[in-house]
Amino acid sequence: MREPALSAIKARSNSALAMQGAPNGWQVRKGEKATAIEFWEIGRGREDDGESDADKPRSRMIHRVYSVFNAQQIDGIPPLVIEPRKPFEAIEAGEKMLNDSGADIRHGGAKAYYSPGTDHVQMPPRECFSDEPHYYSTALHELAHWTGAKHRLNRLTDNQPFGSPEYAKEEIRADLSSLFLSAELGIPYDPKDQAAYIQSWIKALKNDKNEVFRAAADASKACDYLHSLENGKVKSAEPGPFTEREAVAAQERQARSR
Repeated sequence: MREPALSAIKARSNSALAMQGAPNGWQVRKGEKATAIEFWEIGRGREDDGESDADKPRSRMIHRVYSVFNAQQIDGIPPLVIEPRKPFEAIEAGEKMLNDSGADIRHGGAKAYYSPGTDHVQMPPRECFSDEPHYYSTALHELAHWTGAKHRLNRLTDNQPFGSPEYAKEEIRADLSSLFLSAELGIPYDPKDQAAYIQSWIKALKNDKNEVFRAAADASKACDYLHSLENGKVKSAEPGPFTEREAVAAQERQARSR
């Protein structure tokens, strides 16, 4: 997940916290209690399941628990001052991310969507949006879908028809990506804009309690990918549903040719 913009110190124990804070004169206030937070990550490994399946990639959940203290519980830490972006700075940041992505962004029509077939983002004309933050949050949502192409993060599959569970899962990833990026760029984000997807979220999360962690991890990768384009360091495609499916198909072809 994206790390929250909170002034807190992460530590496995009070002694570790003391070691980190001592050089700066920081000290946890007597009587304060730590809050446990959980870290989840999707790891990829191999599970020897028999000769025929030994080389199949497997996913595994990595789980860690940390104790944290908020800065308000610690004496000696200077107050955290975050200067909000001015409106024009947020607009410039959003425009820069769209331009630096190199995505084919077209304007016209009444709908916003990403087209895998033509690999382009379609947006309504800017004047159709009530304000610029709504335009950029929508554009970032569609740009998140764009990152999932086979030759980018390799997240999208052919089996994601509208209204399906797989479609809902991808929408969760795009929504979270738009939220993360808007927060990072200083663009106001209105969650009510995503109300149409709420039922899909609920259904997908009810069916798989770990889906929210996978979605957040994928959204974080999408954000990192777009930032890498901003910095001129393009990331290569990662193993995903496409490569796994193609590997199975290749094995089947080899078996038929014997």
